[in-house]
Amino acid sequence: MPGSWLLFWKASGLRSKVELKQVRVEIAQPRQVLKETGFENPRLARLGVEVISFSYMYKRTTPSVLSLPERVRFFMLMLVTRGSGRHTVDLVTAPIATDSLVLVRPGQVQQWHVDSHYVSQMVLIDPAALRPGFAPLAEFAQLDGCPACIRLSGASATQLASEVRALRGEIRGFDGSELAAALIRQMLLVMLLRVVRWRRAEVGVGAGKATRRSTHQLFLQELEARYRRQHRVSYYAQRLGYSVSTLNRACGAAEGRSAKAVIDRRIALEAQRLLLHSRANLAAIGHQLGFSEAGNFVKFYTRVVGRAPAMLRCLLRPLC
Repeated sequence: MPGSWLLFWKASGLRSKVELKQVRVEIAQPRQVLKETGFENPRLARLGVEVISFSYMYKRTTPSVLSLPERVRFFMLMLVTRGSGRHTVDLVTAPIATDSLVLVRPGQVQQWHVDSHYVSQMVLIDPAALRPGFAPLAEFAQLDGCPACIRLSGASATQLASEVRALRGEIRGFDGSELAAALIRQMLLVMLLRVVRWRRAEVGVGAGKATRRSTHQLFLQELEARYRRQHRVSYYAQRLGYSVSTLNRACGAAEGRSAKAVIDRRIALEAQRLLLHSRANLAAIGHQLGFSEAGNFVKFYTRVVGRAPAMLRCLLRPLC
């Protein structure tokens, strides 16, 4: 990592003779580009599903590379079967232990902690390779405040571990045929339906409330595709064929906040990712998120987050 040159004055001798010294010190520089990780397995590209272990991944990289924050382009379900550690998703670090289930969605930024000691199995799902009929994936695509890590009961964890092993066995024997692909997708569908049910139980979402969230889910899908350029509730209401008040009611029932607050939170989340994991200046970040001037972006971020964007970088970079 390149160092920086610092100048300082040094007093020496009885007369306090002043001399200028130039010393090279190593100062951590922000990463220029946030690491992007997609689904990469040529043999399974058509299938779009893979099961790997944490130890398998750890052996094929270095701790320094593994510990870098990464934006993922796939869904990940990680079941911890033994040990303990921690995992960070979108700036939130959660403790994980036996029977923990970590859920990561495309676009989120995760970070592995190499000092963790646990055994886990990961199901990686490429959304582009799955058919539209996989409705459970809509649940994971939501940015509705649900935790990235949930704790399963012993019986649920045992059941999921068994299903993951069966899925891994079928994938290892995948011969490229449509019949084999259909079988694997059905096994995955059953697994995802179980996980959706467990997650709803974790956050206290009942069947009646889940029905009322359909409008909210459609809104979140539109928002995820267009939040970088469209910040107005009226735009999303028009695209979905609803009134602004209908979107507000749906967001209020699902999240306890207005549709505008949901939009602002999504933009602020992306801003935090870029502030922490890129070297882009405030003007460039603001432009990426649809702000024509850096000042407008700074005012927006300060209003939503409660502190200036520069403060977030200084929290991790004390010398800024």
